[in-house]
Amino acid sequence: FLSFSSAFLLSHTRPDSPLAMDFSIEAQFAIDDVRAHVATAELDPKSTRQTAWIKIQTLEHKDIVVMLTMEGYKIVGEEPPESFDTLHGLLHNRSDEYVRAFYESVARRLENPSPPPPDSPTAAAGTGTG
Repeated sequence: FLSFSSAFLLSHTRPDSPLAMDFSIEAQFAIDDVRAHVATAELDPKSTRQTAWIKIQTLEHKDIVVMLTMEGYKIVGEEPPESFDTLHGLLHNRSDEYVRAFYESVARRLENPSPPPPDSPTAAAGTGTG
């Protein structure tokens, strides 16, 4: 979540300012987060700093184009338009197979947790050496 100062800066920064959020970068992070739970997801090359388009094929083989702007994530062409704060939230709302795949991956991680990296504070605390 954004802090008040970050939200204020984003809401009061001109889109062409170097301080403005780059939505194509934000969209790529979102794609990386959901990629394992959809058939395909890619950033459209026409994306810009102000607007990013994400092409997604759900596990139900439904093709959607998602637009990311300051208003959030929206499915292009959907009426009435509905905004979501995250791509995960949008897919959770629109794809039952996304929800199933996501929760199956969470369950697998809980059943077989990965050990923390050797240099992490959690690993050091567990060994009694930290």
